[in-house]
Amino acid sequence: GANALTYHIPHRLSGVIIYRLAMAERQNINSLHCRIVSNKIYTEIHPVPDHNPPQNILGCKDKDLQLPQADPSALSLVWTGPQGYNSTDPKSTVPGIQYADTGVYVLRQGFYFGCTSIDSFNVNVFPSTTISTPTTYTICEGKTINFSASGQGTFKWMPSTGLSNDAIPNPVATPKDSLTYKVTVTNPYGCKDSADVVVNVLKTPMVDAGPDKEILK
Repeated sequence: GANALTYHIPHRLSGVIIYRLAMAERQNINSLHCRIVSNKIYTEIHPVPDHNPPQNILGCKDKDLQLPQADPSALSLVWTGPQGYNSTDPKSTVPGIQYADTGVYVLRQGFYFGCTSIDSFNVNVFPSTTISTPTTYTICEGKTINFSASGQGTFKWMPSTGLSNDAIPNPVATPKDSLTYKVTVTNPYGCKDSADVVVNVLKTPMVDAGPDKEILK
C-alpha cells in the first residue's frame, strides 16, 4: 500500500531499515525492467527510556518537594511548572512548596541523536505535619524511659525493640543496648515528618573489693 509520493514510516522501537522509491508508468509498475529506483534512504531508530504515564505527586505545604530524578543517561533536561518554575538540576526541588504551586510539572529530557522524552507529573499540595521530640536520652542498663513526641497524625516507631507500643507518641522504652529509634508521624493527607531518637545505655558497673580478709583478734 506504499504507493504515494510520501510515506509515513510505521512505528518501531529499534533497528535499521533501508528504503527505496520505485517509479514507472502506471501500467508498467509491476515490471522490473520498466522501473527506476531511487537512492537508498537509511533510517535507524535510537531507543530512549520508556515513557511514563502522568503520575500524581504529593506535596506537603512549606516542605521542600523532591521531584522525580531524571534519567542518568539524559544529556540535558529542563523542568517547568506553575508559578514560572524552571530547573535544569537532575535532582530538582520545589523549595517550601505552597498551595499556589499545585499543578502539572513537565520534565523534558534530551538524549543522543536529538531524541527527546517528555513526562508530566500532577502535583497536589496538602497541609503538612511537623514532629517534635527530644533527640537524645541517656539511661542506666535495666532502667526505663518515657519517650515524648508530638505532632498531628499517627505515629510509628522503628525498630520496636524494647518499646511498650510502637504506634503511640509516648511509649515506654527499655532497651538493653544503645540504640537509635526513628519516629514518623503521618497526617490524614499522607504528609510525613520524622526524627531520630538516640538512646545511650550505660552498662551497670561491676565492683570488686578483692578477696575476703581475716585478722587476728
